[in-house]
Amino acid sequence: MMTMIVQKKAPNTSWKALKKSVFNGDILVLPPSYTSLKLVEDIKALFKKYNNYDLSPTIHKEKSYQEIINDSFKLKETLLDKDLSSHYIRPVINEFDDLDQDLLCDYLRFRAMPDRAHLNGLRPSALTIHRDCWYSNPQAQINFWIPIFDVEPNRAFHFYPDYFDRPVKNSSHQFNYDQWKNAVGFQNNQNKALSQYPIPTEDLTRAKQSSFSAKAGSMIVFSASQLHAGTANESGLSRFSLDFRVVSKTDIEEKCGAPNVDNYSNGYAHKDYFLI
Repeated sequence: MMTMIVQKKAPNTSWKALKKSVFNGDILVLPPSYTSLKLVEDIKALFKKYNNYDLSPTIHKEKSYQEIINDSFKLKETLLDKDLSSHYIRPVINEFDDLDQDLLCDYLRFRAMPDRAHLNGLRPSALTIHRDCWYSNPQAQINFWIPIFDVEPNRAFHFYPDYFDRPVKNSSHQFNYDQWKNAVGFQNNQNKALSQYPIPTEDLTRAKQSSFSAKAGSMIVFSASQLHAGTANESGLSRFSLDFRVVSKTDIEEKCGAPNVDNYSNGYAHKDYFLI
C-alpha cells in the first residue's frame, strides 16, 4: 500500500470517502474552508485577548522563545474545556456530508514552533518520530492539522510514507495511557524527558520523508497510524497551528480503521474523548 500526500483543489465533502482514503494511507491537504478560516481568526483573537499583542510568524523577533511558549500556554489552558473545544471543532466537521453520528473528538490543541526553537530550549519530544496510535489512540482515529499562517515544507512537519503499513521497531509497549495522563499529560508547560515518549528503536535517518505546503486554514487530514515527526524550524518564520482528532465509536467497536502494524501501547485514550 502506497501512502500519498494528496493536494486537493476542492474539498470532497463526503466523510465516508474521506475515511476510506485516510484509512488506506492517503494524507489529504484540503484547501481552507469558511469554517476553518473562521476558526483561525477566532484563535488569533483569543491569543491577542490573553496576551495583548498579535500572533505573527515574525513574533520571535520581538519576544523570546520562553515568552512565546508561556504566552501560548495561556491559550492552550483555555482550550482544555470540552464545551469550548466542541464549539470550535463542530463547525469544521459539520461541513462534511454523511457524517458518523457517534463521532468523538479530543480537545482542540494550539501549537507554537518559534523559529529556531530547537536551538533555544524546545523539548526533544516535539521532534520525535512517532505514530499517534503509539499513545493508545484508536486505529480508526483521523487527525486534523490546521496552520494558522501559510507554511512551506521547511516549517511544516514530515511523514514517512513507506512506513504506513510497514512495522517499525519501537517502545510503544512501555506506554500506558493512564500512567502517562497522571504523570505527564499533553498540552502542559513542563519539560518532559524523552524517555517518557514512545519512540522508534531502529535507525530511520535514511528513511524517505515527505512534507507539504499549505495555506492558512488548510486542513491536513491523516490517519493516527501515519508515521510522522516535527521539522526543526530554521525558516526565519515561526509556525503556529491547531489540531484535533476525531473517531467514530462504531469504528472502534468494529475494529475499523488503518492497519495496526506495530502499536503495542496499553490503555484507551479515547475514553477521555467527547461527542462533538
